[in-house]
Parts: sequence; C-alpha cells; structure tokens
Amino acid sequence: MSNFKYNTKTIARIFLLWFLIFANSLLAQDTVKKSFTYQSQLKFWISPNLIQAMKIENVGKSHLKAKPNIGIEIGVGLSERLNNKFSINVGAGLGVIPESFYYDFQKPNSSVFFIGDNKFGNLETKSKNYSHFYYTLPLSIQYSIYKKKNLDFYIDAGLKLNSFVAHPFTTSYTHSFMIDSLNPNVELFNLKTYSASKKNILSYTLKFGITKQTKKANTLNAAIVLNYSPKKLAKGFYEYYNLGYESKGNVSLGINYVGLELSYGIAFRKTVNRNRFK
Repeated sequence: MSNFKYNTKTIARIFLLWFLIFANSLLAQDTVKKSFTYQSQLKFWISPNLIQAMKIENVGKSHLKAKPNIGIEIGVGLSERLNNKFSINVGAGLGVIPESFYYDFQKPNSSVFFIGDNKFGNLETKSKNYSHFYYTLPLSIQYSIYKKKNLDFYIDAGLKLNSFVAHPFTTSYTHSFMIDSLNPNVELFNLKTYSASKKNILSYTLKFGITKQTKKANTLNAAIVLNYSPKKLAKGFYEYYNLGYESKGNVSLGINYVGLELSYGIAFRKTVNRNRFK
C-alpha cells in the first residue's frame, strides 16, 4: 500500500516546479524588435489537475481513507483581445475525475477473518475508477497584470459548465474473503455511490499565469488553475461487516481541483507592432 499513499504536498510541489521551469525558460529566451500583436487566437490546452479527495464521514472505527488524485483536461478555445489589458476566452474541452479510496488495517482478533491460516496479514484494498468523464465549456475574462518585453503576467477569472457523460450513475464496490470451505464468501466491505446533482454542474475558475509571445503573435502559456464548485458530483455510503464492531459512514465527491494548465495559442488575426519589444 505504500505506493498508493503518496504525499499530496509533493505532488503540489511538482506542479509548482513545472510552472517555475516553464516561466524561467520563457524569461531566458531572446526578444525581438519587430513583431505582431494578436487580436484573435485559437488555443489548445492540456491541464493535469490534482482533484480533491473523496470526503469521508465515519461512524465507529475509522478504516476507510482517501487521497487526492490526478485528473486531466484537454480542450480548444478562442481568445479575443478587447484592449491592451483585457481579453475574453471561450472554449470546449473534455476531462475526467477519478473516484478512489483505500484501506489497510490489521485483522481484528474478534473477527471471523482471524482464524486458521488467515490470522496473519492485513485487510487491505485500493480502488481507483476513472469513470467520471465530462464535457466542459469555459468562459473567462483575462487581465494583464504586468508586461515585460514579450512576456505577459496575467490573472484570469471565469466559470465553466461541466456536463457529465454518464448520468445518472450508480457505482458499487464489494470486498469478500474465502475463509474456508464452510465460509467460501464472507463479506468484508461494501461501498455505493450515486449521482448527487444534475447532469450539468457549474464551477468557478481562477488562474494565475504567464504568456510568452513569439514574433508571429503566437503564444506559449502556463497557468496555475483553481477550480471550485459547491455542488457534489457523487454521494454514497459504506459499511464494514464481520469485524466484531461498527465501522461505516457516508462519502461524497466534488469537482474541486488545483491544476497546471499549459496551452499554445495560434494567432489568426493580428496587427503589426514594430516597437513592441524595444
């Protein structure tokens, strides 16, 4: 189970390191004296996201655990410059949110699992299900905070309409043991989740990013993304059996995440700006 219990802070640091390396590479590149300024762009993006862990509310002894997981989102969009400071962005994409949990604990002496050859070892399992695919339609306003030569540091705020492909849904997980010939299928664990909201869920986004513009007005972009929605994607319940004590509770899964968005913009409408990078 040690491979599954990864450190969330480590993953967040990796995201931040990627962003800093990308930003440093942009700063290290030479600028040009003659270039264009884009007015309209076609953008392609990919965003690995650290999804918030399943929320668990325990009753009795606590055995069920959950960690944040990596999801991903890809898409294409249009960016239209309104003036020197503001741009509007729209797009369409596809993403996935995993549903996962795990447990790993010693067999209770009072349980049916602590007999014969089954006395030693732990009761353990892990599950990760990438079944929650969704279409997303983002809309946002981008504001340029600071410009330096061909670099642009910006903040972006907006909302997304997320439409889940499989809806409504119900998922079920069970874990049983064969104890002996008299007990061939002894149930240990059961968890069920179901759709907790409508097919379409609205979320709110905030991005902090940096853009490097080429002489042809194309752009390389990197941004830290925060996505939040008060709505839950899934709710459910779980229970352990035959342990000799109570262990059960409720679970819920949201669509909140922090991510690293990398994108490339291709200008198809631009203006000449010979002195932009002097």
